[in-house]
Amino acid sequence: MKLVSKKGRDFFKFDVKKENTTFHVVKEDEKEIDFKLDFISENSFLLKKDGETKDLNYIIKGNIVTIYELGKEYKFEFLDEKTVRRLTSTGGLNAGGPVVIDSPMPGKIIKVNYKKGDIIKEGDTILIMEAMKMENEMKAPYDGIITEVFVSESQTIEGGVKLFSLE
Repeated sequence: MKLVSKKGRDFFKFDVKKENTTFHVVKEDEKEIDFKLDFISENSFLLKKDGETKDLNYIIKGNIVTIYELGKEYKFEFLDEKTVRRLTSTGGLNAGGPVVIDSPMPGKIIKVNYKKGDIIKEGDTILIMEAMKMENEMKAPYDGIITEVFVSESQTIEGGVKLFSLE
């Protein structure tokens, strides 16, 4: 089975073969990795690899799998080939250069938390805008660096206006 996983703007192709509870995973242009999964409850499994066993928890929401290990969180978004082609052609994956995040609606900029050159993590709230008497957080879609902030606090904007860019 062929899988594509997305992290930020990068995506990784895998070939996965399953034999009983053993998985053989080959990441594109890399060596084969073998591991065994033993599901022990609805959201928990044991990962056995290279003589080491890890007890992990997971949550699946749609095509996103989140794995939890000792307070760390690892998210994998699995995509089909059609989605990969669309995202690559529209600049959403590995297109190079900064990605511009536009306003999804008209509103007023309440707070700008970052400036050009700041390093951000996926999920950080870059800015807060008020629309229809509600505060909406505009979050970073992936780890990166803010390359430009196009708006300022107290500014009223239309939908589709550039908010910030990052790479």
